[in-house]
Amino acid sequence: LMARVFADAVTRNVDAASQAGASLAALLARGVAPDGPEMRASLAQLLVNLPYLRAAAIVDAQGRVLGSTAPAEVGRR
Repeated sequence: LMARVFADAVTRNVDAASQAGASLAALLARGVAPDGPEMRASLAQLLVNLPYLRAAAIVDAQGRVLGSTAPAEVGRR
């Protein structure tokens, strides 16, 4: 029973994180700048809604952080 409860909780958390990632991707597709105020607000709200996440970032194909909930990470690889 405990394993089933744990599995259900993990599934819900992964699904919620996936939906949050999809909403960030939709913002990027709309042309919202990864380091702009709208994206920063969305990333901050993501952490409020998903308290089990420590941070979230938008990373390009080369591994460079374009936007993050930790501002010191922006520009790093």
